Amino acid sequence: MSGGSYRRGYYIAAQRTTDHASAPDADLQGFFIAILATALVLVVVVLVTDPSLSAGIGQAIRAAWSDIVVQLIRR
Repeated sequence: MSGGSYRRGYYIAAQRTTDHASAPDADLQGFFIAILATALVLVVVVLVTDPSLSAGIGQAIRAAWSDIVVQLIRR
């Protein structure tokens, strides 16, 4: 039996490619992502290197979480 996959319909059809760089804001979007990534790295470095700051933020998060839980329980 000859013919193989092509006769049975098992073949790959090439998909149309999309030019993602043609969007008007393509280069600005990458620039903003780079800024956000840099800011996130800086925040993490500051929190890791300054224990008093990270303790204060942890306390603020715990206080906010307890306020949220109290509001949910009252419903």
